[in-house]
Amino acid sequence: MTGIEGEISRHPLIEASKLVELNLSETLLDDRLLVCITKSFPMLGILNVSRCYKLTNVGVEQASFPSLCFLALANCMIGIDAILYLLEKHGVFAETVCEGN
Repeated sequence: MTGIEGEISRHPLIEASKLVELNLSETLLDDRLLVCITKSFPMLGILNVSRCYKLTNVGVEQASFPSLCFLALANCMIGIDAILYLLEKHGVFAETVCEGN
């Protein structure tokens, strides 16, 4: 490849689409961004969104998880219905832990 096609194929964001593990814990991740991330990184196998307080059941249920095996949701506002949905629809194991005060 030469010219712009060669430059684009070597761009770091193109390589990032092959990402298999991502830690977004303690960020301002929300439902809309979760959906975007899961579409952009189809090879993602492990995702940590612990302590992402803007994330809700809606985002978890709308996201696409084609390769995800494990989703860490510690201290998130995600209900059991969304977790069961993940397991049933995508076969994703979700870890939810609430730390005591």
